[in-house]
Amino acid sequence: VDLLDKSTISLLVEIALRLTKDGEKVKSNAVRALGYLSRFIRFNHHCDAVDDSRNSVFYGDPVCLQTMVQALMSSVTTGNVKVQWNVCHAFSNLFMNDTVRLSEMQWASSVYSILLLLLRDSNNYKIRMHAAVALAVPVTRLDYGSSFPDVVRGVTHVLESLSSNSSSSPSNFKHRDNLEKQLTFTALHLLGFVSPKDDQSLKDFLIKKASFLEDWLKGLCSAFNSAEDQPLASETINDEDGFSPNVSQKVMLSSAVVSLLNVYTSGNQQVITQRFEQLARSTA
Repeated sequence: VDLLDKSTISLLVEIALRLTKDGEKVKSNAVRALGYLSRFIRFNHHCDAVDDSRNSVFYGDPVCLQTMVQALMSSVTTGNVKVQWNVCHAFSNLFMNDTVRLSEMQWASSVYSILLLLLRDSNNYKIRMHAAVALAVPVTRLDYGSSFPDVVRGVTHVLESLSSNSSSSPSNFKHRDNLEKQLTFTALHLLGFVSPKDDQSLKDFLIKKASFLEDWLKGLCSAFNSAEDQPLASETINDEDGFSPNVSQKVMLSSAVVSLLNVYTSGNQQVITQRFEQLARSTA
C-alpha cells in the first residue's frame, strides 16, 4: 500500500465499496480488500499536512472511514459465511489502525455488537474465532468506550458456554481448539482492564461469575505450569486463520487475576477476595 499514491488507493477504496454490493464471491473479496486498506489509510488527517517525503501515504477523511464501516456492517447481514468471516477479519485490520480513534467513533458500539452477535450465535466456529480475534485487538480500555461492559459480559458468557459444552459438529471440530485458545486470549485481555471504577452492573456480573472465573483461571494456571510459555492461540493461526498474539500469557493471566481481585476487594466480597488473593500469589 505504501508504494501506491493517494489517488490510486482512493480509487481502490471506491471500487471495493461498489463491489460489496455484488455477488457473494465478489463481495467476500471486496470486504477483505476494504479491511486490508483500512489498516493502512491514515484517517483523521488533512492531505495538506502531508510533507513531500510521505506522499505515498494516503490520508483519508472521517466520512470515508464511516462509509467503509457501513459497508462492512451491511455485508454481515447480506453476506454468506465467507463474507462474514472476512468482515471479522476486516474489523481486526481496521482496529489495528492507530489513527482510528475508536473511543470517538459513533459507529464503534454497533461494530462491537455485531462482533458479539457473531461470536455468540454463529454456527461456524471459524467465524466465531475471528470475531473473538477482532474483539481482542483494541489496545486500551478506552477503545471499547461504553461497550466495554457488554463486551466483557458477552465474551465471558461464550467462554462459559463453550467450557460446559464439549459437543460440536464435524465441520467445526477442527476449529474448536483454536476458538477456545482465542477466547482465552480475548477474555484475559479484557479482564485485565476491569477495575473498581467500572459500572456497578459489570461489577455485579463479575461477582456473580466469580466461581466460574476462579475455576477457569486455576485451570489456566495448571496448564501454564505444565507447559511453560506455550502460545495461547495456536501457532497454526496465521493471516488466513487469525493471529497469535505476541504477549506473555503469564503476564496476561496475572494482570487479569489482579484486576478481578481489585474489583472483589472494593466490593467487600471477603470470601471471594481471599480466594483470589491466593490465586494471585500463585500467578505472581
